[in-house]
Amino acid sequence: MHPSICLPKKKILVIDDSPELLEVFKAILERQGYEIIAKNSPRDIYAFVQNNRINILFLDVILQNINGKTICKEKS
Repeated sequence: MHPSICLPKKKILVIDDSPELLEVFKAILERQGYEIIAKNSPRDIYAFVQNNRINILFLDVILQNINGKTICKEKS
């Protein structure tokens, strides 16, 4: 029998200015085995993504002072 292999959890960064939605996303995704980083502001998002390995990024389209689509376009 082969020993179980522990794979690292996939990291998901969720950015939404609604604390309630952040908690819902976090609860659902953590139950599925993901590591969740929840932020309520896009402040310093570019530096954060550059300095941390993020597998998936969930963004609110309408954020304070910036559009979530703009962030995606600039990071792709």
